[in-house]
Amino acid sequence: MPFAQLVIGSPGAGKSTYCNGMHQFMSAIGRKCSVVNLDPANDHTSYPVALDVRDLVTLEEIMEAEELGPNGGILYALEELEHNLDWLEAGLKELGDDYILFDCPGQVELFTHHSSLRHIFLKLEKLGYRLVVVQLTDSYVISQPSLYISALLVALRGMLQMDLPHINVLTKIDNLRNHPDLPFNLDFYTEVQALDYLLPYLEAEQGSRFGARVSAPSADKGDEEEVDLDNLRDEDDPRKPKSKFSALNSAICEMIENFGLLSFHTLAVEDKQSMLTLLRAIDRAGGYAFGGTEGVNETVWQVAMREGETMMEPRDVQERWLDRRDEFDEMEREAWKKEAEIEAGGPPPGPQSVRTERNDQPVASGAGGKSFEDMDLDEMEELTTIIASSRVKSRFTHLLRTMSTTSGSAEKGPAPWKSTFLSHLSKLDSPEFVLSTVEKAPEGSAVPYVPRARYCIFRGFWAELPENKHNNAPQNERVYESDLPTFSTDIRMHKVPEIFGSSAGHASNEEQWQGSGGGGPIEAVYWVKPTMTQWRIKGDAFVLGPDIEGDGEESSGVRTVKSEVGKRMRVVQPGKETGWSWAKEITAHFGNTSPGLRGSFRAPPPGRPVTEPYDDKNLKLGSKVEDLHDPIARKHFRVVVIRPQEVEQTDISDPEKARRYLYKYEQATAEWKMQELWP
Repeated sequence: MPFAQLVIGSPGAGKSTYCNGMHQFMSAIGRKCSVVNLDPANDHTSYPVALDVRDLVTLEEIMEAEELGPNGGILYALEELEHNLDWLEAGLKELGDDYILFDCPGQVELFTHHSSLRHIFLKLEKLGYRLVVVQLTDSYVISQPSLYISALLVALRGMLQMDLPHINVLTKIDNLRNHPDLPFNLDFYTEVQALDYLLPYLEAEQGSRFGARVSAPSADKGDEEEVDLDNLRDEDDPRKPKSKFSALNSAICEMIENFGLLSFHTLAVEDKQSMLTLLRAIDRAGGYAFGGTEGVNETVWQVAMREGETMMEPRDVQERWLDRRDEFDEMEREAWKKEAEIEAGGPPPGPQSVRTERNDQPVASGAGGKSFEDMDLDEMEELTTIIASSRVKSRFTHLLRTMSTTSGSAEKGPAPWKSTFLSHLSKLDSPEFVLSTVEKAPEGSAVPYVPRARYCIFRGFWAELPENKHNNAPQNERVYESDLPTFSTDIRMHKVPEIFGSSAGHASNEEQWQGSGGGGPIEAVYWVKPTMTQWRIKGDAFVLGPDIEGDGEESSGVRTVKSEVGKRMRVVQPGKETGWSWAKEITAHFGNTSPGLRGSFRAPPPGRPVTEPYDDKNLKLGSKVEDLHDPIARKHFRVVVIRPQEVEQTDISDPEKARRYLYKYEQATAEWKMQELWP
């Protein structure tokens, strides 16, 4: 199925620049891409045009023949295109399965209330295209509150009019530092929440008659007049409107928030990391993250797009382009200098200089002009030193090693659902899920097993423990990666014997389930309300106990765990496997919990009647454990690793376009197969 971006936005937002940059970026990552120009007034494009609406009709011809002005001519041209969709369909067939970028006209009315563009898009959808609307807005608007609110209204109306997967983008974010200082951090403007905090600034902007500064104070603004915001605020509630003008602003802000649809991504079109983050979001919105049309020989950038770790958060953008821009710019200049030194015969230093051309085909290249396929690991790592800043470098090192080592592992690569799953969980305050197990039914029951369910907390994927600055435990290097979700539990809870008993019949053998083992069936269900998506993971679970290394590591349970879990672990740092410790990983999981949670493992036995005595009088509620090797807490602490066999994703964010995907793991090929189901 072909995929496409529909690039819309006000004049000057950077649509053509974006199409040019995205076309180059996709070519660099090995994705076939073509640009279609739908703007009849755009007679000078910086990108190669695969299909041009000006071959059908031009603005000049319409204005002369119909005696229309520029805006009327644009509307007429789009109506002509709507009536001649056979021409567009025939041209698109020539492009095959190329990823299409549609460069649309900039007249706002085309995507706010005029119907032609919408009808064209809906026709493309019926032809089988997976469409994403990318609406661009110049980031300058956030420097002036009234412009920002106006831009929100335009973006919201565009989303409602187009009725397609939609990504809003603040462009030219690298120029933002040249505009007036912002009263709030960047994430306030990208998340579009609590807009009532802007009301005093809107009032100040009106009261200043556009002659006074209403942005945040700054030491280097000279003698500019400042508006006293305190005089414009209600004494009891600073956000309460004091005038009819403020009441109107308040009503508009409330309406925007009540829709709950708006958020923004950011873009600096010449910055690779910024482009990568945006393309990753677009891929998720359009379904490309679930499998594109390219072959299996992916470039580094294609692998990077499937890695959630490459995402730039608003705080990263703020740091890069506002707070520490000079420092990061200097780092880039040093990177380009080093690149020029080691790339003999390569292009001159600059933002695009990690690419060369060979046999008329764009290929990613590195030291000595070699392609990635021809480079050894040392040469790959050398290239990472020149790609970007130190933070991006560390991410690329991981990706490059992953590419060079996973071919020899049982696993072929990250599961196709993994990055989207992580992205969704990141939107939750707490990544809770419902875990279902089965327990042997009491004697005399009509059924052999009964279900059990409880809430648990996702603790990351096995061997990929999330970073926690408060975790003082010694940790393994990132030698492995996996698609195996984890959670922690107390050995005294019913989950552990249920996981053992439903697998090998050891539930009644307390000595057996005090150690490692298990393999019983489980089902984990996550409900992600921000994305209106349900994730259902079916598989089996293994318990990791204190016998995982040392005296007990030759037990059958330990051998089972290391064999079954180990099959689904992928080496990302070859040669360092012997230094990786299962026991250290468990301790790191223990350290990743809070002292209060660690103290719960020193509480009285969960589920026991309070009237029944227990032996250890040191057990009590409300304990806090700082010692990562506390013998009592560690005796009760367990890490449970889930081995998924099926993963279902059901997206009901739009009831009329609900989607459901089933991923099945094939043991014979160690690959995931995706099938779309009716929701």
